[in-house]
Amino acid sequence: MAEPINRITILVTAYAVNPFKGSENGMGWNFTRQLLRWYNVILLTRENNVPHVLDYIELNPQPEYDHLKVVGFDLPPEQRFWKKGEMLSLVYYYLWQRKIVPFIKRQKWSFSLVYNLNFHNDWTPSFLWKLGKPFIWGPIGHHPPIPYKTLGIPPSWKNRLAEWIKSCVKTYFWKYSNTLAQTLKHADYILPMNSDVAKQLSFEGKNYRIFPSVGFGGYKEETQLPVRPKNTFRILSVGRFVELKGFEVLIHSISAFKKLIPATEHTTIEVSLIGKGPLRDKLEKLIKELGLSHMIRIHDWLPYEEVIRHYQHADVFFFPSFEGAGMVMAEAMAAKLPILCWNNSGPGELLGKANGIRIPYDTWNTSITRFAQALFDLYSRPSLRTSLGIRAKNRFDQHLEWNKKGEILHEIVEDILADHKVSTCNHILISEKTN
Repeated sequence: MAEPINRITILVTAYAVNPFKGSENGMGWNFTRQLLRWYNVILLTRENNVPHVLDYIELNPQPEYDHLKVVGFDLPPEQRFWKKGEMLSLVYYYLWQRKIVPFIKRQKWSFSLVYNLNFHNDWTPSFLWKLGKPFIWGPIGHHPPIPYKTLGIPPSWKNRLAEWIKSCVKTYFWKYSNTLAQTLKHADYILPMNSDVAKQLSFEGKNYRIFPSVGFGGYKEETQLPVRPKNTFRILSVGRFVELKGFEVLIHSISAFKKLIPATEHTTIEVSLIGKGPLRDKLEKLIKELGLSHMIRIHDWLPYEEVIRHYQHADVFFFPSFEGAGMVMAEAMAAKLPILCWNNSGPGELLGKANGIRIPYDTWNTSITRFAQALFDLYSRPSLRTSLGIRAKNRFDQHLEWNKKGEILHEIVEDILADHKVSTCNHILISEKTN
């Protein structure tokens, strides 16, 4: 049994949380785990997430988990069956957010601060402010549209329709949603994922800090490879095979890069794409059409240990994603890989200036040419790869390593508690993992 100590209790709502997964689920768990370094945490999540959290705790016991209470909540079964696809899932999340407030009030829990952690964007409101406690909101996501017009490529009719629907929904909430306006008004601290969120929502007079959801725990020393294999140039990219990730840009850039090096050196180039998704067949067809089958290999999702080996054997991480974040960026930066990406508010902003090579949005031919030239520079200048890899690792250590992110979050919480004059109180949770 843990020794009683004085700890503030925080109520965290995380719609997606699973220690055994990455992306949004892994982010939900890692933020929660960081808060447990200093606070009691009541973690409210969906019912199907609770067993995964408890299994992980049982397999990886730590003293701080004595300060965690995990509670599941879902809407009635008749309101769950239609939760399919991206947009309907967001509708379900909106309803889940509304219903958790009366649920929380019925529990009679004692807590000093509420934190709406994940699965929200800059147009999806929170209702936790109704609990009358100091309130943190974020990281708030924002995925800008793919720059089809700038690149000069037409989207498919399905993507055009999907983007139009999303745009209509977002515009409605931004302009007319009183609940979103109230969320902004009552939030004590806002954590936008990137600078585009601050451009879209007015944070005038609010406490906020750009705080990407991306993070990584770093590599254990025993897994580090001291020397990368010689006589090869390995390019790596990881992600879902969807238009947002920009894999077609990558493949065309590899084709242009191939033309910049002697034919006798083509066999030294190895490109690995790790992922899965609806565009896989299309990407494989494009690779074949461009005569790159000997150079580019597509891997399905691999066990985590194998993915780590790919990071550690690679020479460059090429990530031409249009998204507003990019969880794999942190893993690549932690591995001291030089990064090649767009100069955008997602991967480009995560990387930061002078820590890698960032290509601005331009016409298709110009963009492909610039990516190809950047690959050639990295190929022909090992010293450039080394220096950019070191800079990327330093950037990771300062901004994206989980413990560092936890310390920043701790400072934010302490400032809010001080502003509200919340005193430390004894809210110990002993061996109470579910309600």
